[in-house]
Amino acid sequence: AHKAIALLALENDATVVISGNRRLDNKPLQFELKTHASIDPRESRGDIGTIKLLTQWYTTRIEEAIREDPGQYWWLHRRWKDTREEHRAQRRKEKKVA
Repeated sequence: AHKAIALLALENDATVVISGNRRLDNKPLQFELKTHASIDPRESRGDIGTIKLLTQWYTTRIEEAIREDPGQYWWLHRRWKDTREEHRAQRRKEKKVA
């Protein structure tokens, strides 16, 4: 994860909010908006007072939000690469078909 969010929050005493939206029953343009977590650096200096700690805090919150319903996450990259052999074999098979 990049440290830019932590730098911005700590340098400007800005609250960090982890939020997202979830599609509802595959209906077009029907979403549920949710705030998963928030933290104010001015009130939590001991817990997240460094760039590393704040970056870990928001990365963990994002991971928790994704785990709630991974099918809702827009996977732009393979951050959590599955190393199981059957998964790799399936991906090779999919690539040959495409």
